[in-house]
Amino acid sequence: MQASADDYRGYLQDQSRKKQSTKTVARRLAAIRVFLRFAAETNDAANKILQQLERPKPERDLPKILSRAQVNQLIAAPPAESSLFTRDVAILELLYASGLRASELCDLKLRDVNLQVGSVRVLGKA
Repeated sequence: MQASADDYRGYLQDQSRKKQSTKTVARRLAAIRVFLRFAAETNDAANKILQQLERPKPERDLPKILSRAQVNQLIAAPPAESSLFTRDVAILELLYASGLRASELCDLKLRDVNLQVGSVRVLGKA
């Protein structure tokens, strides 16, 4: 085997420097790993290299945000004549003001709301 673990790492780092996406670099690493597994069947050096290569951490996209006009439009969406108007507006305002996940909002119990203090106790992701 001619290439060392440093050679493979250098190649992957070069791909990152060239602004390749993390997904692209991860795919290339996967291809290298498959090749090294194949080579490891007959060459112990390939097995050592395989153990030294680390997978890149995947990129996480930032959440998209609403404009002020979109937020106002969303909060104004519930029909005022509905019997659930007050509840719906309160839900939308709580989601927007607090940044709660929808699942966190759905898990809220009445005991989690303190109207006297104006607070809501939320248990985040488990």
